[in-house]
Amino acid sequence: MSLNDHEIVADNLLSRDRRKMSDRIPAYGLFFDPPLGRAGMTEAQVRASRRPALIGKREMSRVGRAIEKGETRGFMRSSSTPRRSSSSGRPSSASAGTR
Repeated sequence: MSLNDHEIVADNLLSRDRRKMSDRIPAYGLFFDPPLGRAGMTEAQVRASRRPALIGKREMSRVGRAIEKGETRGFMRSSSTPRRSSSSGRPSSASAGTR
């Protein structure tokens, strides 16, 4: 969060971009087994925004690190806008899916 805060302050000071702290990317992490984390909008929020979006889901049984650890239960989801390379949200629900 502090890095994103820095970007907002820098944009306001250096490029005169009028970003607000409320423009921050929401993020959270829950530390239990399996770990769960999210950054950005949920899939429902992306769909409700009616913006063009790319939404994907990857089973952990197809992720090398999860296979190596023998922890292939769960999945990762991601969403992004097609015009940018940035991600609008990455919820993960898997033992190795918190990267």
